[in-house]
Amino acid sequence: MPEVVGVQYIKGGGVYYYLAPKEKLPLDSFCVVDGEHGLQMARVVRALQSWPESRLGRNLRNVLRPASGRDHEQVKKNARKEQEAYTICRSKIQEKSMQMKLVDVSYTLDGRKAIFYFTAENRVDFRELVKELAQNLKIKIEMRQIGVRDEARRLGGVGCCGRTLCCASFLRDFSSVSIRMAKEQNLSLNPAKVSGLCGRLMCCLAYEYEGTNAKVKKKKGECQAMQERAAAREPHTALETPEAAFPAESMPAATAAGEATTAEGGKTEAKGQERQPGAAVPGAAPGAPAQQQPGQRHRGFRRNRGRNKHKRGGRHR
Repeated sequence: MPEVVGVQYIKGGGVYYYLAPKEKLPLDSFCVVDGEHGLQMARVVRALQSWPESRLGRNLRNVLRPASGRDHEQVKKNARKEQEAYTICRSKIQEKSMQMKLVDVSYTLDGRKAIFYFTAENRVDFRELVKELAQNLKIKIEMRQIGVRDEARRLGGVGCCGRTLCCASFLRDFSSVSIRMAKEQNLSLNPAKVSGLCGRLMCCLAYEYEGTNAKVKKKKGECQAMQERAAAREPHTALETPEAAFPAESMPAATAAGEATTAEGGKTEAKGQERQPGAAVPGAAPGAPAQQQPGQRHRGFRRNRGRNKHKRGGRHR
C-alpha cells in the first residue's frame, strides 16, 4: 500500500497529505513540497501511514525532498522580502483608500510568486493594485481574501485564558459555534466574554458542549421518568372543574326564576334574595330561635350579667 505523510504549511494551519519519498521523514522535520501555489516549505505533523489505493485522491502529490540548509537560507531571505512587500502594499492601499485590510504576505520557496492575504467586508476591485505591485516587485502577484478566523490563525496571539490561540497552535479545522452552546453551559452571554480576538464566538465553547448537552438530556429524561412513575403510583386527586367536585345527581337544578328545587320537590329561598331580620332560617328545626339582628343583645343578657356579678362578690342593682 502507498505510504503518505501529513504536512502543515504554517503553524496551526490545515493538514495536507502527500506521498512519502524514499527518504525517511521524522515528525517535526521540514520538507519541500509542490503545493497549490508552487514550491513551499512544510513541516511534518503526521507520521508515516499506509493507505489503501481506494483512499488516495487523484490529485495527491509527492513530497519532493527533505529540506536542506540551502532551503532554510532561502526561507530567511523570503522573510525579508515579505516585510518589504507588506510595507509597499499597505502604502498603496492607503493611497487608493481601498476598503480592505492587508493581513500577511507569503513568498513561494523559489521566490517567483508572492501571495497577499487580506480581509474585507465587501468585494474589492484590486486589479490596479496588482499591476502596480507587479511593476515594483517584478514577480507574479496573487491576492487572496480570507476570513477573520484565518486572520487570527495567521497572525497568532494570546487569548483571554492566557494561552496561545487554539487556531494558531493545534486547531486544524474550524467548527461551527453558536450562542446556544453558551446558554446550555450556563455561561455569560456578554459578547465581550464569549468572543475571541477575531470577534467571533470562541472555538472553545464547542469543546465541552457535547458532554454538557448529554448530561442535560440525561437529567431531563430522569425527571420525566420520575414524574411518570409518580403519576402511575398516585392517581390525580385534583379536580379540574367545579362540576367534578359536585356530581350532577347531588346538585340542585336551577330554575328560570332563580329558585333551586331540592330532591324532594320543595322550594328553597331564591338566590340573591335578602332575609328579613328576625325571620326564621329556612330549613331549621321547628321552635328554633330567629336570627339575631346585628347589634341586638340577648334577652337574658342583663339577668346573666347581674348573676355573674353577684357571684364575684359585687352588688346587684
